[in-house]
Amino acid sequence: SDWIASAQLAPESVQGGTLNTSYWRRLSDKVSAGADLNLQFAPELGGPGGLMGGGMQKEGMTTIGAKYEFRASNLRAQLDSKGRLSCLLEKTILPAVRVSFAGEIDHFKQQAKVGLAVTVEAMSEELMEQSEKGTVQQPSPPF
Repeated sequence: SDWIASAQLAPESVQGGTLNTSYWRRLSDKVSAGADLNLQFAPELGGPGGLMGGGMQKEGMTTIGAKYEFRASNLRAQLDSKGRLSCLLEKTILPAVRVSFAGEIDHFKQQAKVGLAVTVEAMSEELMEQSEKGTVQQPSPPF
């Protein structure tokens, strides 16, 4: 299908709980986008009136993201309400070799992270034979 939506309410205590909602949609053959909302409710301890008379402590986070599929790679990006922007680029070099570059910027904490991963998977005998014969089509650059 072209879209998926879900909602889940999980009561965790007498007055608290969690609400999760998400929506994902395929915008075209190569582009998908979505949003996620997470809310947590808990009784506020130590407030006026103690546990029974206190207010509610609420915490939430919203995330929006998108994915673009190139011929031999995927680009994913997301932004959340806590000020984090992250991006992931996965590139297939050979049928069994994939390289991933990741980065995250946390604007509120003034921090940045970068990462690199190389994934090597075991190839099936059929794929190995095709690779040795030269019949496996090498992916061309996505741009």
